[in-house]
Amino acid sequence: MKTSIDLQLEAYTLVEELSQNEIMTVYRAERQTDGAPVIVKVLSPLLAADEFLARRFKLAAQQMSKLEHPNIVRSYEAGQEGEWLYWVQDFVRATPLAQVLHTEGSFAPQRMQFIARQLASALDYAHQKSYTHGNLSADCIFLGPDDRVWLADFGLTQALFGLNVLKQNDTMSQPETMAPERVHGQGPSRHSDLYALGILCYQMLAGKPPFSGSPSAVLHAQAYQQPRPLYRLNPGIPVAVSEVIGRMLSKGLELRYNTGAEFARALSVACSLPKNFPTHGFEPVQPNPAQVLKRWLSYAFSAGLVILLIAAALVWVGYQWGLSQRVKAGQVAAAPVTALPAASPTSTRQLISLSELEDDSLTLVVTPTPTVLRAHLADTLPTATHTPIGQRPPTATPAPVIITPTSPVAPTSALSEPVVVVQPAAMGQAPPPVIPAGMGLLVFHNPTGYDLVIDLTGPTSASQLIPPYKQHEFALAPGRYQCMVHTPTGQGLDSRVLNFDIVEGQMAQKDYYTDYDLAQW
Repeated sequence: MKTSIDLQLEAYTLVEELSQNEIMTVYRAERQTDGAPVIVKVLSPLLAADEFLARRFKLAAQQMSKLEHPNIVRSYEAGQEGEWLYWVQDFVRATPLAQVLHTEGSFAPQRMQFIARQLASALDYAHQKSYTHGNLSADCIFLGPDDRVWLADFGLTQALFGLNVLKQNDTMSQPETMAPERVHGQGPSRHSDLYALGILCYQMLAGKPPFSGSPSAVLHAQAYQQPRPLYRLNPGIPVAVSEVIGRMLSKGLELRYNTGAEFARALSVACSLPKNFPTHGFEPVQPNPAQVLKRWLSYAFSAGLVILLIAAALVWVGYQWGLSQRVKAGQVAAAPVTALPAASPTSTRQLISLSELEDDSLTLVVTPTPTVLRAHLADTLPTATHTPIGQRPPTATPAPVIITPTSPVAPTSALSEPVVVVQPAAMGQAPPPVIPAGMGLLVFHNPTGYDLVIDLTGPTSASQLIPPYKQHEFALAPGRYQCMVHTPTGQGLDSRVLNFDIVEGQMAQKDYYTDYDLAQW
């Protein structure tokens, strides 16, 4: 698109106009100091007149200039000359993904997975720096030779978010890739970027986004409808790949993959499955009656075998429990208790010797008999009492006397039969965690009130969401590890970076508050 360019900047020479809309005009330009090709995005003068927007625009460009990733288009600076506010980015010789899809059609799963892995790496890098894209679409993704990926326009959505200069409420968002939570009014986030990545993977395999039509119809579908499974659109797409992408397009945040790396690993596994891996059938098959009968007989045999095993297990458990009760009863009967002297009619105090009782887990509970009660009342009540008519005489009921093994001699009333109650010993400590052979163990505790996402990078890579006040055990190969700790939304708590070693056969314990380096967010 070559047109006459009236605008001239002091440090850049505008060569060619590439695109234009109501927000900005994009030019191919050359830097006057060294002649390097660059992209200059000039904001509309109507927007540049807003001082608050101009400050936010410049701040976003300054922050994005810190992003250095092989799959992210480099940003240099934002400047203002008169009424012109512009943003300078690196110029890459590549083709937009939207144009490639329009020309070549849908991609093979392996090619889609290769492109998605580069995009996931770029998004994870930016998310760790607390930057989101907010407007991920096929128009801002560029493919170079050998499908090298460049992702452009990082930070532009944050700089212009909330503007109401067009008929739509959110001028910088594409309805085809907008996450459900954004349709409901939330701003850009890590989860919405990953949802847009899932939409792009769907588009690369199907040749079109899952929802199309008017913007209002697409937004309604994003919020309330499930996309059609990919394997139903194209039987050549493996069901495993379709399910991985379908999970990323879930309406609930907790159902999606937590990071781009986790999504990329799941895609890699799904694409590497053999072609004859079991999948859903696409043509109805008439069942064979003999095969159906054989299958039901096998089900019945399996069910009977399971019931028989459960019954045998219950009988064995009951036998063991009864045996343990008999052993306990034998231990109580063998407890040494000296014979009690005969009860005296004038005194109820007798002695029980426990000098030979050495088992600390036994406790004797002695309850007086009715005969002892009468003797005790004879000793304690006055010899002559007068009770008014209609009232019962006062009675006294002595409490049970508890004799523990720590007391060598204890007083009690005369008994005909002492009652012995056995109290179990204290419960043992829980066994230590089992460490697999050739591995080490990392136990990560979450002492905070937030969900924490743990992304481990090292000889063994892992990602896990740990709820508040819970812990998770990671079996890891020995070596050096880096652990990124953050909340699912990237808000509420600062990100932590932990660097540590895992030793074979040993257990390491970490949590949010120890042994960390504060990430530069």
